[in-house]
Order: sequence, then C-alpha cells, then structure tokens
Amino acid sequence: MNQLNDFDSDELFTRRPARRASGDERSADAKLTVAYTRVSSLAQDAEDAYGRASQMRDITTWCELNNITIDKWIEDTITGATLNRKGIDEIRELAEQGRLGSLIIPRQDRFARNAVSAELLHQELESYGVKVINVQVQFDSSPLGKFLRRLLDLFAELDREMIRERTGKGRREAVLKNGTQMYGVMTLGYRWLTKGECETQGLPNGSITPVPEQRVIVEEIFALRELGYAYGCIARILNDRGYRTQTGIPFIGQSITRVIKRERFYRGECPSVSAEALGVSEEEYSLIVPAHEPILPPRPEGQALLCKRVSKPRIRNPKIPADPLVEPPTEYKKTCYITSLTTDYANAVLKTHELRQQGLSQQQIADKLNDDGHRTRWGRHFRHASVQKIIVRFDLLVPLAKEALLRPEPLATPEAPSDWSPAIAEAHKLARHGLGRKKTDMTYAKIADRLNSLFGGTPNGGKFHPQTVIRLLREHPAPEDRIRTVGYVRLTVDGTDHYGQVDGIDTWALANSLVIDSWYVDRGPASSENTLPEFKRLEADIRAGLVGRVACLSLELLCRNKSWSQERIRALHPFCEVFLVESAQKRGMRRLSVVPKAA
Repeated sequence: MNQLNDFDSDELFTRRPARRASGDERSADAKLTVAYTRVSSLAQDAEDAYGRASQMRDITTWCELNNITIDKWIEDTITGATLNRKGIDEIRELAEQGRLGSLIIPRQDRFARNAVSAELLHQELESYGVKVINVQVQFDSSPLGKFLRRLLDLFAELDREMIRERTGKGRREAVLKNGTQMYGVMTLGYRWLTKGECETQGLPNGSITPVPEQRVIVEEIFALRELGYAYGCIARILNDRGYRTQTGIPFIGQSITRVIKRERFYRGECPSVSAEALGVSEEEYSLIVPAHEPILPPRPEGQALLCKRVSKPRIRNPKIPADPLVEPPTEYKKTCYITSLTTDYANAVLKTHELRQQGLSQQQIADKLNDDGHRTRWGRHFRHASVQKIIVRFDLLVPLAKEALLRPEPLATPEAPSDWSPAIAEAHKLARHGLGRKKTDMTYAKIADRLNSLFGGTPNGGKFHPQTVIRLLREHPAPEDRIRTVGYVRLTVDGTDHYGQVDGIDTWALANSLVIDSWYVDRGPASSENTLPEFKRLEADIRAGLVGRVACLSLELLCRNKSWSQERIRALHPFCEVFLVESAQKRGMRRLSVVPKAA
C-alpha cells in the first residue's frame, strides 16, 4: 500500500502518444541500442560509490562479451524514486517513435528505486517492443523471470528506504551535536560550505556561512519591518532596488514572512532546523549551540520577537519615500469633503456606531436603520455598502454627528402653507406614477426637473433638487385627494375575470393611497375597436369632467387593437389621468406604464 500511495500513476502515462506506431513503421528505421546510467548526486561520482564510471565500465564489458554495439548513452543525475527524469523522458520518447530496440542498464536499482514505478515502466517499454537488459542479472520473459525481476525492484526500494533512514539519523545527530544545517532548504543570507572549506577552517560538515550580498537584504528586511512596513510593501521595496531571492525570483509577501519568522536563527539563538523537524522537546532544543555566524545582533534581554512586537503593520497604504531606511513612511490619506451632517444622518451614524459595538454585521445594521426610517445622505435605503462607508469613517463621522445633534435648529422663515402646497401636491402626483430605475419610471430627479419647469424653483428662491423632493414626500403627507378615481374592467361574456383586473387595480390603488370611487365594467369579447356600452359611458363622463383619474390593467384589456387604444388614450388624456396598471400576478410589477394628464 505504501508503494501505491507514494507513486503517481499519471506521471508515467503523460507522454504516451495518441497512436502507437505499427510494426511496419517501427521496422522502417534501424532500432537503437541505448545504455542508461544514473547517479543520485555528483558526490556519488566523487566518492566512487558505484558512480557513472563504474556503471559504464560494467555495461561496456558486458557488451564486448556479447558482441553488442551501443548506439547512444543516456545519463541521469537524480534520485530513482521518481520517474520525472530527463533521461527516462528521452527513453520513452524513443520508444514511442519506434526507434528504441534495446535498453541496457547496469543494475536494477539504477533503473528505478520504486517497485511500482519500475514495473509500470517495464510494461510500457515492453508494449513498444523494447527489450530491457540488466547486465548484472538477466531475466527471461517467463513468470519466474518476471517474479525475480520484481523481487529485485522491491529490494531496491527497501535499500533506498534504509539509506534514507540512516542518512536522516546521521543528519539529525549532526544537528544535535554540532548545531549545523545538514538538510533542508538553504535560508536566505547563507550558503553551505564545501567539504574542503570545512576541513580548511576546521568546521564540521554541513556548516553554513553568510553571503555578503544576501546579508544586506536580510538586514534591510528587519529594518523596514521595525519601521512598520507591511510584508507586501517590503517585498515591493526590495524588488524596486533590484534584489532577488536566493533562487533568483522576485520577492513576495510570503518570502518576507518566512524571513521574519526565522529571527531567532538570524540572531544565532537556534539552528535553522526546527525542534519539530528534529523530533526533540523544547528543552533539548534550547541546549543546541548553533554553529553559524549570526547576521543580526543579539536580542536585548526581555525583548519580544519582531513578529510578535509588530503583529500588524502600523502604516497602511504607505507612501514609500526615496530612502525607506532613513525617511519614515507616510500614509496616503483619502480626502473627505464631509464637513457637516443633517440631523437624520447624524442619528444614523450614531446608531451604526452603537450597533457595531454590539457585534452586529453590516447587513443587520442596514436592516435596523431602514426599519427605523433612516436614509443615506442621498435619500436612499441603507445597504451593507452604505454601512461600510460609515464604519471606515467612524473617526470623522462620529464627532460630526455629535456636533450636528448639539447644533441648534436654524430659524425657519415663516412661509404661508399655500406657497409649498402646489409643489407638494404635484410631487405626490408625480410620485404616484411610480418610482423606479427604468427609463419609463419616475425618479426624484425627474420630479425635481418637472417642479422646476412648472414653478420656476422653490418658494425660497432656490431650485428643486432630489433631496428637496425626498424631504417634501417624507415630511408632508399626501394632500387630500379630491380627484374622482374610477376603474375600467372588461370581463368575458360569462363575467369571468381571468386576468385578475379588479385585484390588480385595487392593489395599485392601496399602494398609492387611493380609493376607487366607481367601476366601469364591460362584458364582451375582445375586438379591434371597443364599442362596449360602459366604455362609451366612461368616455362621456371624462369629457364632461366627472372623472379625473382612470385605472385600467393594460392596453390589451382596453382593446385588442393596441394602436386604436393608444389613439383613444391620447384623445382622453387632456381631460384626465390614465393609469395602465399591470397585474402583480402576471409580471411581479404594480405599474406597467403611465400616461399623465397633459399640462
């Protein structure tokens, strides 16, 4: 099971072609005899521990004895635990092309160090007709031969695991004894010393030494963090200065985080390998004496680590100066043009501050403010984004809100109610047409423009604005409606209201604080022209001035001929207002369109 978990089967078949070469295509070119050698590292050649020279000698000797000529040598310098090797990729590519006839390996563990991957690779090469030859032990294609080959693959994997276990123990003991860094990723600012340098300087193997170019980078990272720069800002500063990581790529915030968290290592307080990786307790780990030269000076007694002292950047959105290490950073401040608040908005700000301290979310606060009747500075309902704008400006808005509530109300100029009554009545009449976001809907801005065109401005000598309209509609109730409102309904011959005309008109009237004084009800089929008696009586009453407002569900129910219906409405709208109300059950809207009375 461990073998199957360690091996990624997709890795083996990523290079498998869409179509295999046929036998005739393979025989068209001469088959190659390829010899393959592999070492885990360059040190394996230096120590002569069955290195590349020994492997080539064994293969050459066997080929001379068997009178075989090697056409191509392929080498790899990588562990055999993976199939992601350039040499193996080249071998598989030759096999896919049908050019590989025989593959000669010096020993079974040089081919692969994982039993599962070795078996799958054998099967793939055999499917292309490639013969794999082990010069140490030859296996035939019988079941016993395959069993012995697989057994050797298992021994190769077992040997790799035992080597890894022995190497890990040796490196762990070296770290515990000498405080060196025998394994892991090299930390920014240091490099490993070679064996010759360690022998010359009398240092244990695995010792590390600072790199002057990278040492400057580490010192600047800690200096900038002390000033309060965020990790992302530090990375941007280093990249602008042309600095790069030890792998040659630009810095990112995560790179700075890793450096800051290794402060103890850079100050010479502990080795680079953590206590968890070594498998020791914190007491045993504290007794290890690091062997590397520290880059940063020792910490003053009692001083906390930088990552704990500056847990969050003190400066957000900083403006980076020309020399960040000398000039302190400055913060971008967004200009706010709010200098005073209205009483209603001031109450909304203080209510938001109170609810936020209670732990409510932005959406919950918005719902509370809307329920209490508060509106934004633009007269709209509160949403979570509106609440967020208040929260991020608490420092500015809360003092202004308190100041607005303490400010005495200005003495209003006494004005006769009749001065504003026409504008209030007209505003309510226009608002009754339907407020919405569609082009055909009425808006506060459209109402303000209409009032300015009718009255030339406010009684105070100013202009009507959307905020003025909102205040008029909210603070002044709708004037008493003395206009006679009627409804027109056309039912089927048997008197059935299939479209819910009566309910739709009643719902619209209730939403606009209106009462249907009387109904004009016709019974008859749809036709190209409405010649029904109740419609004729309605036209006569409108022309006589007995009706001021007519509500009908839609043009189609007035008459099937839409152009005829529009012509009749144009003829009647100088005498009254005609409202075309769409049923809420039909389209989810209370008003479809409005035909206002001509001025």
